[in-house]
Amino acid sequence: MQFAATIAVVVSVLVLATQTRAVWREERVANQVAGTRAHRELLNMLGDIHDKFFEHPELRNQFFGKSTTQPTASELIRLQVIAERLADTLQVALDTTVKLASYDWVTSEWRQYAVESVAASPILRATIRERPGIWTPLEAMVAEYDAKARPDENARWPNAGRAGTLHAE
Repeated sequence: MQFAATIAVVVSVLVLATQTRAVWREERVANQVAGTRAHRELLNMLGDIHDKFFEHPELRNQFFGKSTTQPTASELIRLQVIAERLADTLQVALDTTVKLASYDWVTSEWRQYAVESVAASPILRATIRERPGIWTPLEAMVAEYDAKARPDENARWPNAGRAGTLHAE
């Protein structure tokens, strides 16, 4: 009788171990699927932003500080919306790489993309400065950029985030 009880306990432990392994595998697959979905969603978000430059090609040079003309009032609104959407997308990407283990394989790539985006766009930097606390990791990138920037690099957007309103001068 005791022998049968011992066998039953051993069999129960083996079944439990097998079930635990199966659950672990399912969890790993679920995490990989979540990482893939997150990547797809982030690329879609980024694609939506780039679509705005196809719809309004005149905004691209304005957004990246390569235009010699000042934006019109309606262009400025579009530029601000694009900057906010890009900041949101970069924030989500940076947060996702930290919080979703199956997505950490692109942490350095998203970080580098965020740094390059901040460096490339005066309106993005101005938008981030104007709304402190919303895009905290990006704020650090803007501060890092500002520490290295030439004094004239932000001249086009002198009041951005500093005087409380975002507008071109």
